[in-house]
Amino acid sequence: MKRNFRLTRTRDFTRVKKEGKTRHHKFVVLVFIPNNMEYSRAAFVASKAVGNAVTRNLVKRRMRACVANLWINVKSGWDLVFYAKTAGAIASYNDLKEAISVLFSKAGLIKKK
Repeated sequence: MKRNFRLTRTRDFTRVKKEGKTRHHKFVVLVFIPNNMEYSRAAFVASKAVGNAVTRNLVKRRMRACVANLWINVKSGWDLVFYAKTAGAIASYNDLKEAISVLFSKAGLIKKK
């Protein structure tokens, strides 16, 4: 994912967490809010409850890869934060991809064809 599509500032995280809408799945939680930009931005979070540093980084890499594959179908103008749940640590790549796809659909963030 290119840098301008990443959510990096603390104030942006705070705004998304405070004012955003939430959709849950057994492996991942999605929090999203409109950003009034021409493109969407995403961030990936895994707390220490998910596992050690190696496990957390693995889960975040997998989530990033899943979102990158689905990114062309995502509507523009949204800030997205993906939080890994503890069950996400044992989930396979395909499980995470399916979970993220379901979350995008639940949130209404998929472009209409």
